[in-house]
Amino acid sequence: MPAYDDVALKSISLSAIVVRREESNACSSFHLHNAATLTAGSAIELLLDILVERLIEKLIIDNPNEAAKISQRRTAMESRLQNNRITFFEWVQFYSELNLAQQLREQFGREFAFLDKSRLHRVRMWWNKAKHDHYRVPPPVAAAIVGYMNDALEEADIRTVHGTTEFSFIGLHNISWQQSWNKKIDKWVSRNPNQPASDLLLYLPLLLGLAINLIGDRRVSFSQKSALFVAANYVFSTEDLISESIHDVRGLVDDAAVLFLSLYWLCRDGNLDESVVQENWNNPTDIIGYISKQEKFIRENHTKLFPDSPHQFGDKLVWATIQRIATEGPEALWQNYWKEAY
Repeated sequence: MPAYDDVALKSISLSAIVVRREESNACSSFHLHNAATLTAGSAIELLLDILVERLIEKLIIDNPNEAAKISQRRTAMESRLQNNRITFFEWVQFYSELNLAQQLREQFGREFAFLDKSRLHRVRMWWNKAKHDHYRVPPPVAAAIVGYMNDALEEADIRTVHGTTEFSFIGLHNISWQQSWNKKIDKWVSRNPNQPASDLLLYLPLLLGLAINLIGDRRVSFSQKSALFVAANYVFSTEDLISESIHDVRGLVDDAAVLFLSLYWLCRDGNLDESVVQENWNNPTDIIGYISKQEKFIRENHTKLFPDSPHQFGDKLVWATIQRIATEGPEALWQNYWKEAY
């Protein structure tokens, strides 16, 4: 059977899949069925994209004309995606038209049963329904979609052992995030130096690096790492309380607040050794004192920092959700993330 191992533990896209897998499983465990369905569907979409990429690489050798044809169509799809003119439905249609399952079976000698068209269209249907705030995905359906995602990743040989290899994946994802946002943040802060959000945003990349350093530190307990992983996932996630796709850099304010409040809670109530935090900060400045200062600032200025959230998430839910982190830890995000009631 042809090797498929190089689906790439080095891939930025793969790190994003692992992040979304963790997020969808966490949402499912907390009975957040719409969020679980959306993130599981997103992970499947990314997996399909990786498979198309690997297929093109194989066909370049075996069938260059077919490789060029698929590559051109994929480029056109990505161009539409960048202009926000593409839906998950269109992606599924694209993969179906490529007869992706059959081509992958021929090239890699695997069954790829999860690529059954009817199953993909079922995921697409429920993903679209989950996007509407008035619709509630039934719990059995959400569980089936998440299970389908887990089966798909396993069949494609994308597996990790919790607590060991996630660090490398989240590190890769951080590289991608930094490349996307660092310059944008610096530019926004330079133009808005007196905005309450400026200080939070300026520290966001550094704070994300600190969280990832702590996840990789053996002195940090498993439960503490889990909390940090939830906070870091929130920064990477496309399903935020304030969307970056709508608000651009301004949409990162909630991400910065989540990181600050998570670290505040870990140092105060989560028994995280402050000396370990300071050491992983890699800077002589007092990060512990600054985290405490920013927690107070966020609390006192939340009306200026967080605009009313989109109706999809419930009225004025942003601060109502985020403030709980300081007293309950970052996992409180899951418990009120989409304000679902069953």
